[in-house]
Amino acid sequence: MDLFAELKAFKILQPINRLSPGQRSLWLALFQIANDLHWREWFSAANVTLQSECGLSREGIIKARNVLKQKGYIDYKANGTNATSYKILSLTIADSTQDSTQDSTQGSTQGSTQDSTSLKRQDKTRQNKTVKENKQRKFVPPTVEEVDSFCRERENGISGKEFVAFYASKGWKVGKEPMKDWKQAVITWECKRERDGGRKASNKFTEFTSGGDYDFDAVEEAMQRKRMGAGE
Repeated sequence: MDLFAELKAFKILQPINRLSPGQRSLWLALFQIANDLHWREWFSAANVTLQSECGLSREGIIKARNVLKQKGYIDYKANGTNATSYKILSLTIADSTQDSTQDSTQGSTQGSTQDSTSLKRQDKTRQNKTVKENKQRKFVPPTVEEVDSFCRERENGISGKEFVAFYASKGWKVGKEPMKDWKQAVITWECKRERDGGRKASNKFTEFTSGGDYDFDAVEEAMQRKRMGAGE
């Protein structure tokens, strides 16, 4: 599994699937455990361990993992009195799904195949145009009112004044890179607040945080160093 691609896919999908802070925290904890175990297909994790990592109650763990399974992030199997078994599902399967769909329709008429191919090309063209426009779009810092409105909608309790003051003092940068999406930055604050609200930050996650923001690049680099040190 390409952990870098999976983390990026997780980040991209968050605004779409609108996982709660607790659900995101559980996925990140399971992702970390899977990486520590060198990506076994199935691995066991006790509820008490996940409670410590995520700051969720036992009931919270059960509810969060059900949602993650329904939305295709994980699979799990209960083992009676033993620790539950988990499996991290790939979030980067769009291309393979399209290929599978194309293979399954080879027996259809030539006209319908051509129509399907034409639609796919049009979708690809629109996607490329959207990516290009996003790259060209200049970042405009949000106002306090805009951040407050977004945070009220998500019911995360984050202060727009605090958020704007923090990033304005950093020149609207995340780490060393210019900010591209302030709404995504708000969402990463939610992840960290959920973790820190229920427990002391785990040593595994503390090294990935910087200035109150969750740094996905730091996660990727740290995991890569760990795997290289293990001889993989």
